[in-house]
Amino acid sequence: MLKIKNIYKIILFLVFTFSFNLVNASTLSLTPEGGAYRVGDTIVVRVIVSSNDQSINAVSSRISYSQDKLSLSSISKSGSVISIWAQDPSFSNTSGAASFEGVILNGYTGSGAKIVTMTFIAKSVGDANINFVASSVLANDGEGTNTLSGQNQATFSILPAEPKTAPVPSGISPFKETIKQTITETILPKDININTSTPNIINYYINTLSINDVALIIVWVLLLFLFMFLYVYYRFRIQNKLKEIKKITEKSFEILKEDQNDAKRLKYDMEQAENVIVDNIEDVEKI
Repeated sequence: MLKIKNIYKIILFLVFTFSFNLVNASTLSLTPEGGAYRVGDTIVVRVIVSSNDQSINAVSSRISYSQDKLSLSSISKSGSVISIWAQDPSFSNTSGAASFEGVILNGYTGSGAKIVTMTFIAKSVGDANINFVASSVLANDGEGTNTLSGQNQATFSILPAEPKTAPVPSGISPFKETIKQTITETILPKDININTSTPNIINYYINTLSINDVALIIVWVLLLFLFMFLYVYYRFRIQNKLKEIKKITEKSFEILKEDQNDAKRLKYDMEQAENVIVDNIEDVEKI
């Protein structure tokens, strides 16, 4: 009979202990927990704490990471739930470890509170791990009860770096290369190779052109075409006016010539009339 009572007590004790642990459970997490990155990429990992049922007031942790795959460049306290730092966040890429310890004034209850933000640089290809090594989350109960019940691990897949885009063979931008090709095909004789001519004047000026220079050249070309258009247009109009003036002048001279011929005939008729009158007068005098 005593054995059965003892069994009941043990069961009740275990249930009470388990329930107590559930109520007072808190967790530390790394977020994100994983992902794929390339060599040279930046990986930002946050350390967060959650304690939904028990107020907590202190957090400390030591974190290890794969120093052959990752390089920790900084740990930021910005936006942290920690109010007072007993140990400022620090790290060593030689040993591949980071640590911190701080106090939360007035305690904290909730989930997803940020403690620190770690910024890593991916160094080499492979799987990079980040782990909690030794951590504690103390209850705000005046006794410093460790409520930490769970921690996660982050694993990142580091891929080779993106291949670099091959540069333009001539060492100049595609836009300038297009200009160069256009000049080669439309201006230079077919038997001249712009890439081997010495001194290569066109190559030199194309390589030193800027976008502003190209825009200025385009403006000058447009102005030149405008000037040529206006010149041809007004020259055509002036030629037409000159033709009209020439026609009017020729017509005027024809009229003047006709008037002059009429004047000569009138003069001749008057002389003939005068001669007739003189002859008649002489005949009368003879009578």
